[in-house]
Amino acid sequence: MAGRWMFTAVRAACRTCTQSISTSTAASTASSPLTAVIGRKTTAAATGRRAVSWAGCAGAPQNHHQQLQRRHHSTDKMLVVTNGFGDTSVPESAKKEVLQDLVHGPYTTARTVNKRNLVEFPMHVERIHAVVSKLHEQSGGVAFAGLDSVEACKQHLQAAIVEALDMFEHHYPETCQDDTERRVTVVLSTNDLATPAFNTKVLVETLPAPPKHPVLVKIRQRPPGLREEKALKSLQWMRSRKTLEEEQGDAHELLLCTAGGEMFEGLQTNCYGVIDGQVYTSFLPEVLPGTIRMRVMEACGTLGIGVRREGPNVSCFDDWTGAFITSTSRLVVPIGFVQLHRSVAGDRPCQEGSDYTAPIELPVDDTIHSIADFVQQRLLQNSTPMVTQAQ
Repeated sequence: MAGRWMFTAVRAACRTCTQSISTSTAASTASSPLTAVIGRKTTAAATGRRAVSWAGCAGAPQNHHQQLQRRHHSTDKMLVVTNGFGDTSVPESAKKEVLQDLVHGPYTTARTVNKRNLVEFPMHVERIHAVVSKLHEQSGGVAFAGLDSVEACKQHLQAAIVEALDMFEHHYPETCQDDTERRVTVVLSTNDLATPAFNTKVLVETLPAPPKHPVLVKIRQRPPGLREEKALKSLQWMRSRKTLEEEQGDAHELLLCTAGGEMFEGLQTNCYGVIDGQVYTSFLPEVLPGTIRMRVMEACGTLGIGVRREGPNVSCFDDWTGAFITSTSRLVVPIGFVQLHRSVAGDRPCQEGSDYTAPIELPVDDTIHSIADFVQQRLLQNSTPMVTQAQ
């Protein structure tokens, strides 16, 4: 079945997954956790923070190299659907290139819960529509014809996602029985803004398991001119971050700071710091309001956790009692180790032959665990079933 093929009427193979939706949706999220809870670590003192080597560092995961390689976790099941045609022959190594070859248009990445429920679907629709509207206006009302309203975008996206999930389950029927979730990336693109025609590409893949341990990240100052307008998630940003992804290397994420040292966003994540039980996160205009970030803010309000509308500053790094990142795929992930770029390292020395310091251990505040538990319990409550009329 590998290769390019057209999907017609294979709904029966998907019924097992669809039936599980109605059963699971009725269940309480509190009584059946949706994802594995990240391993807990007691809060350490903020003072006396030190750089550590990966060989035998205190408090580090037992298998450091496995943790660092988690960013490169291979997706063994993947399907790309372009305008209704499915292709399973795209290798994992070429996934980013498939998306970066596109020119104008928006993209968004979502995740499922219980296989066929898309988390925060309305927010993804609004994200797509924001970029489509801008390009439509720039083209004098020509580009992306027919998607001029939020409702039109919603109907188009839902139909494309349902079709892609149907194809995925038909080609990989074993995924209807296992415990894997799906990661769904939707791209609307055109090579010419002077024409109303556009392509719809949906990438469905098995969602990698979340990290079992606090992760290592790198922090650096944002290069001048990089993505000045970050509120719109466009294909241009996907291409612009490619150089920084190479610099990221084996780290789980690369986080960016302003010239003043305020940490505001990662290449693929939102980021947060915890100081004295309060969550610090940037509200700069260019920060993309991620779907999980919205639930983190809800968690803070519900749990009585204070929020400071500014990112944690690396100049006060020794005062941090924790930090974490969030994304659609990974949810809430504690940061356990940090490497600082020379642009933000201050007096800390960089490793020989490197622009980054040695990994510095960071404690994991219990506040982070409370937020993570809240977000996990809210997943199903804020998801939209992706099923066909026939099902």
